Amino acid sequence: MHAMDSKDITGHANAPPKKYLNAEETSQFIGVAVQTLAKWRCAGGSGLPFIRVGTRRVMYAIDDLNAWMNERRVFSTSEAAKEA
Repeated sequence: MHAMDSKDITGHANAPPKKYLNAEETSQFIGVAVQTLAKWRCAGGSGLPFIRVGTRRVMYAIDDLNAWMNERRVFSTSEAAKEA
């Protein structure tokens, strides 16, 4: 999880590390809108795995989010353009 001083993603001090985030927390964690996450879930293709909890709620594993972000790491803008 990203270093956030001594607070977790929800802002609670000294909270134990979370393993899963809801859509709102995931949106903050990776820097995209909640609506974008919803589109990715419906359309597929983003490669971002999620867990369906019930009929309407989804959760994202922090380990999956970190792996997904690391797969997209680039070292120059020209490298990023090749992958797009």
